[in-house]
Amino acid sequence: MKKFITLLLFLSTLFSYAQIGIGTDNPDPSAAIDIVSSNSGMLLPRLKMSERDNITNPAQGLMIYCTDCGSNGQLQLFNGSSWFGLSLTDASSNDMDNDGYTIDVDCDDTDPNINPGATETCNGIDDDCDGGVDNYTTNQTCTAGVGACQTTGHIICENGILVCDAMPNNPTNEICGNGIDDDCDGITDYSYTTSVTLDAVDSASVRSDNFENYDDNNLRVYSKNDIDLKVNGFIKFNLSSLPDNAEVNSISLTLVKSSTYNSPNLDIYYVETDGWSRTDTPANGFLLTTLLNTNNTSFDATNTYELDLTAWDISSDLTDNTLTIGLTTPKNDYSYVYFQGSDDETSRPVLIVSYTECD
Repeated sequence: MKKFITLLLFLSTLFSYAQIGIGTDNPDPSAAIDIVSSNSGMLLPRLKMSERDNITNPAQGLMIYCTDCGSNGQLQLFNGSSWFGLSLTDASSNDMDNDGYTIDVDCDDTDPNINPGATETCNGIDDDCDGGVDNYTTNQTCTAGVGACQTTGHIICENGILVCDAMPNNPTNEICGNGIDDDCDGITDYSYTTSVTLDAVDSASVRSDNFENYDDNNLRVYSKNDIDLKVNGFIKFNLSSLPDNAEVNSISLTLVKSSTYNSPNLDIYYVETDGWSRTDTPANGFLLTTLLNTNNTSFDATNTYELDLTAWDISSDLTDNTLTIGLTTPKNDYSYVYFQGSDDETSRPVLIVSYTECD
């Protein structure tokens, strides 16, 4: 009991002064522990690297002696995030991660996989300590895109990730029959046939004697030889709903009859002039350039006429999105046929276009 009381008094004295002197009764005021000896030293805990790494939550400033670190063991200090070797001579004797490269040449002496002898990889790290991050090259080729868009490049390292430096070409409209995936959807020359019905967007009747327009939109085909007069009708269609790469198979024109007189004849022509309105006739009239359907002599309430696709190149009309059709009569005798114009919502002229499209 007496010894226990003595120990308590001793410890109380130590903690009240917050200093410990070993081998001295007068510890230095700046030291919490002052060890004095003339024939021995202080021996820190001696741990292998694996034992050191098993220390749970090491405190900043914790010191140990690592017996298998460096070439002959190493005094080490934990700085709060990593262990560092302490050298009293120069850095050439300091090899914390025991990878054979000392801290003066090792750019990360805490990681044995990073040193001047390591192989550079694509990971966002300077593995070989040459001062460059991801100085990584490869001769591996790669491709980007499919079909006509496909290009060839090489595998490169970018931001720590292996990527292909090839940039695909832009897709274009599919062209049928060329064996190429032009639109880069992974399908070569897939085609289908469909049709579209187009309502007339404008119509007009024009007197051929002085190119005078009528005030309405009715379509007149009229002849009277005693006064040398003819009246032709014109219809405008907007083709913008057809794809640019459409291959037109057939075109039919449907006209709704208003009235006829004296067995007229009807010829249907292609007209090159597209920039007109019903009150704005070109100075030289409308030139009927190409015969598309001829010598129609009988007329029902609704009449459909197939147009001759071989007679003209429709590609220019697909480019400017406008097609103009002209109606006239080859007869000179007094006769006429009138059709409904574009303003009649239920019986206006209609163009039915069948086409093949590659997708």
